Amino acid sequence: FLVAGPVLGADIRSGSQTRDLPTPADYQEPSDRSWTGPWIGAVGGYQFGNSELTLDAVEKSQHIGIDGLGSDGLLGELQLGFDKQFGTNFVVGVFGGVNLNNAEFKVDASSFNAWSTPTSQSADLITFEQEWGGVLGVRAGYLPSANTLVYVAGGWAFGKMGEVKSDFGGKDGKGGNVFEDQDTDLNGWFGEVGLETRVMNNVYFTLAGRYTDYNALT
Repeated sequence: FLVAGPVLGADIRSGSQTRDLPTPADYQEPSDRSWTGPWIGAVGGYQFGNSELTLDAVEKSQHIGIDGLGSDGLLGELQLGFDKQFGTNFVVGVFGGVNLNNAEFKVDASSFNAWSTPTSQSADLITFEQEWGGVLGVRAGYLPSANTLVYVAGGWAFGKMGEVKSDFGGKDGKGGNVFEDQDTDLNGWFGEVGLETRVMNNVYFTLAGRYTDYNALT
């Protein structure tokens, strides 16, 4: 959900005009409030990921590639943004967010027939995970009604991933990092579509889907 903080104005009257003002009991929140203003949000959901891992050994003319390293898990993100409404039907804005998830990419020895002992079968050939991520982008939307926004968003995606590890890695082959000097900075782009609706004063509910593509690491 998203929590917005629009600026409210007060019309102060005096004299006999005050007799025409509604009492607090008669006041109702207007349904056509502007979407202009800063907002903060907390997002929760489920993510699915896929990675490709390649290793080139030039001196041996070998190329090893593993495609389809899948992961899934829970995701949480904190967001901060600002929207501006134009006319009665259009909204544009900027926002950023930082997220964490518990998804892990993993390939275990049981996926291959080269290891036959129970100990080797339970070993991890490759494991790595995204430590944290974030987005910084813009969004544009249309208001089919005063309280509902349909929007698209996109921009820069960034973050940090853990180093690739293996139970057979390290200098002594007893476990550790697979690569000595691995880049762990994630940089790419994201695209998002969503539906946002006002459920009460200054409280919004959002249903959205996001696709993120990070560039290759070396």
